[in-house]
Amino acid sequence: LAVRLRAHSDTKSAEVAGPGFLNLRFHDSFWHARLLEALRAGDDYGRNRDGADAGPVNVEYVSANPTGPMHVGHARGAVFGDALASVLEFAGFNVTREYYINDAGAQVDALARSTHMRYCEALGKDIGEIPQGLYPGDYLVQVGIALAAEFGDRMVDAAEDEWLVPMRNAAVASMMDRIRGDLDALGVRHDVFTSENALLKAGKVDEILAKLWKRGLVYEGVLEPPKGQEPENW
Repeated sequence: LAVRLRAHSDTKSAEVAGPGFLNLRFHDSFWHARLLEALRAGDDYGRNRDGADAGPVNVEYVSANPTGPMHVGHARGAVFGDALASVLEFAGFNVTREYYINDAGAQVDALARSTHMRYCEALGKDIGEIPQGLYPGDYLVQVGIALAAEFGDRMVDAAEDEWLVPMRNAAVASMMDRIRGDLDALGVRHDVFTSENALLKAGKVDEILAKLWKRGLVYEGVLEPPKGQEPENW
């Protein structure tokens, strides 16, 4: 390969530089031609249609759990995912940018219980310290105040199954508003926001699992215990 590259008119030199590496040097004329191409193409330099026939591509990124505001780690994923989607679009791919909202399960139930405490606090009740396992952040204070204005005190002593869903919905909506605002400030956009809770309610998870079982793509078994541990210890 190095011999063939050295014979190429644009190549000044090509040397093997250890296993798996090549050092290539090009004539100045090669770089001058690339600069002219870039200047002539402007913002379209490098754009192509290589992915036009590849079918749709879904890039799912950020997808921070709606249990609190975004942090730096989420922002890093937001920038990386947005850049990847842009590169794919530049190469002609039909890209959908998706944010998957994890609004089902134990974490958002813990968020709902934390919100209920802030709701009670907004009505003047002394809630003490937020218990371990719940979310102590002040970002739920305003959510509690809004819910106190909406429901009055009728949810204070109500059974959990009466207030869990409305508290959860209000908290998730508030967190997603904040997250969308932060993403907008970063210049990051999504085409769709998909709710995990909505997928579960629509039976989509069971539907996909049934298809996988039908095609023999699901394995059900027991994992081997971690090294040094017997089954009774894990």
